[in-house]
Amino acid sequence: MNVEVVKRKPVVTDYATHYAEIGWPVLTVAGITADLKCTCGNDNCKAAGKHPMLADWPNKSSMDLEVIRNYFANHGDLNVGICTGQRSRLVVLDVDARSGGLETLEECLQLYGDLPLTPMVHTGGGGNHYYFKCPLGGLPSRISLLPGIDLKCEGGYVVAPPSRHLSGKEYVWDTFQDIESIPMAPLPDWLQHLIVRSAQIQTDSKVDWQKFIDTRVQEGGRNSNLAKLTGHLLRRWVDPYVCLKIVYAWNCLWCDPPLDFQEVLGIVNSISRIQLTQLTQGAGNA
Repeated sequence: MNVEVVKRKPVVTDYATHYAEIGWPVLTVAGITADLKCTCGNDNCKAAGKHPMLADWPNKSSMDLEVIRNYFANHGDLNVGICTGQRSRLVVLDVDARSGGLETLEECLQLYGDLPLTPMVHTGGGGNHYYFKCPLGGLPSRISLLPGIDLKCEGGYVVAPPSRHLSGKEYVWDTFQDIESIPMAPLPDWLQHLIVRSAQIQTDSKVDWQKFIDTRVQEGGRNSNLAKLTGHLLRRWVDPYVCLKIVYAWNCLWCDPPLDFQEVLGIVNSISRIQLTQLTQGAGNA
C-alpha cells in the first residue's frame, strides 16, 4: 500500500527558530488579520504588520529556541522580525517599491554595476530586502538613504518571511533553497560611501540654512561660505550646473563685494570634483 506523504507547510515558528539557529536574533512583530488589519487592534495603524510587539524589543529579541517557541505558541497570527547590526552580523538594504525605490536602485546599478549575489527577500509590498554582511564596527541605520531606499543596521530590524504584508501577500525568500545556500555578500563599497555621504547631510541639517543664506558675507569669508553652500547643494543631488547658477546668484546678493563669475566657477568645480571622486572611488572598489 502506497502512502502519500504530505509535507507540512512551515509556520512562522519554524522560520523564527531557524533564523535563531543561524545566529539572527528574532523579535515578534504585529501581524495582519484575515480582513487585512493590524493585529494590534488599531484600525488606523500607520505601521500595520510592521511594528514590534514589545517596547523593549532590542533587549527582548532572542536566539533562545524555547523563548522563541513561547513567543509564537499562542500568537499564530504574529509576524517575525530579525534584528540587524553587529549582533546578527546583518545589514539590510530595504527597497520600497511604493516610494520609488526600485527606480532609484536601477539608476544606482547603471552607475555602479550589479549588486553581488546575496540572500534577498521579496516583500509583500512589491519591494526587496537585500541581506549583506555587517562591516566590522557596524553602520548606523539610515531612513531614506536614497529615495525609496532605507538601510537597516545598528538599532534596526526587518520584517522577515513568512510574515504577512498589509497587501495580503507574504514576504518570501528569492529562492526556495535554504537561505544558507547563498553566501552572504559584503556590503558594496559604493553603498558604504553613500552612507558616509548621508552622515554628512545629517551634519548639514544642524546648520540653520535659512539664517545662513540670509546673512551678508564680508571679504575673508566669501570663499568658505560659497564652498559650504556648494557642498550642501551637491550632496542633495542638485545638478552641478544648476548649483553653479544658484551659488553665483547668492554670491551676487549676499557677498560684499561679490566674487566674479570665474572665481565662483572655480569653487563649484573644485567641490564637484571632490564629490565625484568620493563616489567614483566607491564605484571602483565595488
